[in-house]
Amino acid sequence: MDKIFKNFAEEFIGDLKNVNTAELINKNPIIVTALGATNNIKYNVLLELAQRHLNQGNSEEIERIINELKQNDELTQKVSETLNKFNQEYNRIYLFDNGKAHLEINEEPEIEKFTKTRFNVLIYSGYPYYCPEGWRRYSLEITDFDKKYKDWPVAYHGTSSKNLIDILCEGFRISRGKGRACFGEGIYFSPSIEYCGHWRYATPKKSLTRKLYLQAVFQCKLRPGSFTVNRETMILDDKKEKKSQDPNIDKFKIIDPKFKNTELEWVISSKKLDELKKENKESFVIYGLMLRVTRENPKNLEINKWWNYYYDMPIELKNL
Repeated sequence: MDKIFKNFAEEFIGDLKNVNTAELINKNPIIVTALGATNNIKYNVLLELAQRHLNQGNSEEIERIINELKQNDELTQKVSETLNKFNQEYNRIYLFDNGKAHLEINEEPEIEKFTKTRFNVLIYSGYPYYCPEGWRRYSLEITDFDKKYKDWPVAYHGTSSKNLIDILCEGFRISRGKGRACFGEGIYFSPSIEYCGHWRYATPKKSLTRKLYLQAVFQCKLRPGSFTVNRETMILDDKKEKKSQDPNIDKFKIIDPKFKNTELEWVISSKKLDELKKENKESFVIYGLMLRVTRENPKNLEINKWWNYYYDMPIELKNL
């Protein structure tokens, strides 16, 4: 083995042994899982393998493992930096009428980091903000939040866990194309967290260690007058016809009983985003990461029965 490479490998492995990923994960198990942090067991196994191959002088295998360790280390650092963006003081867990979320309160992970919250509806610039029952909010640190965004309407944006860190670091990407931008190029939101919580937007993820299902949605505030209100885009006409004899169709053809189907998609167009940017004005602010934590697959929740009438769920998500 080349001496220079061996010295580099020994130094790199030694540095990584000082990275305490276990502490990062143990202190924030749910949100770290949602953000896609490296499993600590795998991390330690890789370190042991690297040391073993280093002792054996296997440079090719060492190089492969080091590359994987570098990726794991970079991800760990990203997660650590992302966690610094949050402010626990404003964390909330939003309860149903029965005083619970989807788990018993004493079973809720990290419950001590959340203020239990329950309300009916609040109004911002004429738009309703209903209590996001069954969800928890990890609040982001926003300077002068109440002063700057007090009357801005609340909206949501669902996404897959794999996109969370990138969005928190870089913001939303503009939706383009026929299948992704039904109402033109722009950034899409919804006033309904249940609409954004559909598997097409908030892809479910399962925590293998805790046997919990996680879904992620961003909570945002939108500048009044910056967005257009549009109909939902989830209903398939052929599905409606196939289910027309189903006695439950009238109940489940309404996606979220708190909103009309004609007002479920809010869009800030690319043009409006550019206009506001030129005026040095914000168009929206992300102020929270909402997670739904359940013991059963979200497709089986009573509140999500409407999923059966809007697109077929992929088999890998059904069997998650």
